[in-house]
Amino acid sequence: MTYQLDVSKILSFDLEAIVAATENGGIGYKGDLPWRLQGDLKRFREITQGGIVIMGAGTYKSLPSPLKDRINIVITKKSEISWTACYDVRVVNSPEDALRMVGRIIDEKEEQGRDRPRVFVIGGASIYQALMPFVSTLHWTEVHVEQLPEEIGLDTYIEDFLSLRGTSTPKRKSNLVLPPTPTTP
Repeated sequence: MTYQLDVSKILSFDLEAIVAATENGGIGYKGDLPWRLQGDLKRFREITQGGIVIMGAGTYKSLPSPLKDRINIVITKKSEISWTACYDVRVVNSPEDALRMVGRIIDEKEEQGRDRPRVFVIGGASIYQALMPFVSTLHWTEVHVEQLPEEIGLDTYIEDFLSLRGTSTPKRKSNLVLPPTPTTP
């Protein structure tokens, strides 16, 4: 899905993205993460905790539950999806609506005298694609995948990742740790 955005009037906050990706933008396989990276999930939690996370419906469905201690904004055009009603989950129809929602949440928090939360794009590919041009900081765990086993491949990529990642990039390289298979402990 491709989104066209005009955010000039609604983007009054810094937008960050966090992703574990190969150098050419590989991020997923069969709707899930294709790897297990030591420390990366902990890093993700530490960076995004207390913030607002923006994601697509596929990313949300891949989670066991809404991300704790964060406001989860889910972008979907499918009204037939049944969503768990929860204070920390907001559902919107487009990336532009997500940014408007973030603006309202930030305004509410500031009116209450609370700190402005950080805002993160966390996936999937079409959401990264739509919002990456507006991202000021990219937290990128670079995954080096020289030889992926056949059963663990990549079928989801962020298009033009090489050009999109030209933002300020606190890059962290991680070693690939594959989940155990019947032939490996």
